[in-house]
Amino acid sequence: MKFIITENMLETVATKWLDKNFSRDRLEEDEGKDGNGSVIFLKDGDFVLIINFDSESVGISNKQIWRPLEDIFSMEERQIKFLIKKWLVENFEPIGKQTISHYTIHKNYG
Repeated sequence: MKFIITENMLETVATKWLDKNFSRDRLEEDEGKDGNGSVIFLKDGDFVLIINFDSESVGISNKQIWRPLEDIFSMEERQIKFLIKKWLVENFEPIGKQTISHYTIHKNYG
């Protein structure tokens, strides 16, 4: 059986999934060791996302987040980027004194 839901409902359900699995309090925060002004977030030792302040970008784990949004929620790249950016701003901002609302979102295979 296939269900048809509105884009608004899809965003709501996907956001709840992100909150349940990857809320900031469930992740380990680690300063980038390469000195490039980044913060890495891990879950159970696995890479989830990296926020790079120098390049003003956010790399999202393909395995942990991006792929499930494609496969489970049938989201397209533009929908994923929009959802992730909104979710990050609501849940991760500010990081230090940085705002990330203008950062570029991309898939990361790390």
